[in-house]
Amino acid sequence: MCDSADFFILCIMFKKGLLGLLLLSFSGFADDPPVLKGSVKDSAGEVYIQGATVAIYNKDGRQVHPTVLTDAAQRFEIDNLRAGVYIVKADFAGFQTKQKEVNLSQGKKEEINIELTKEE
Repeated sequence: MCDSADFFILCIMFKKGLLGLLLLSFSGFADDPPVLKGSVKDSAGEVYIQGATVAIYNKDGRQVHPTVLTDAAQRFEIDNLRAGVYIVKADFAGFQTKQKEVNLSQGKKEEINIELTKEE
């Protein structure tokens, strides 16, 4: 079966399972889902915004991930998404809701910063 010199190394790799392992390790990179990270801050820099709600919607207006809150550093992270175009909405009491469109690509981490303006 492995008599040809051209296929000798390839045959050994298959027998040892190295090629299969190598292919599995490379196939994982393309399947990594996109990750959306970011921050929500006061546009005037007067208020520290911890606990702002961040929700992500598809183009049809359907929420596609549970709402998350910004942490003590005013940051958030949303994972387990699919590649595509989304609307990200951020809200905090006393501030106007703000939304941004984001295009997520497979295997990429996208970072957005959202600045909220105080309600009048």
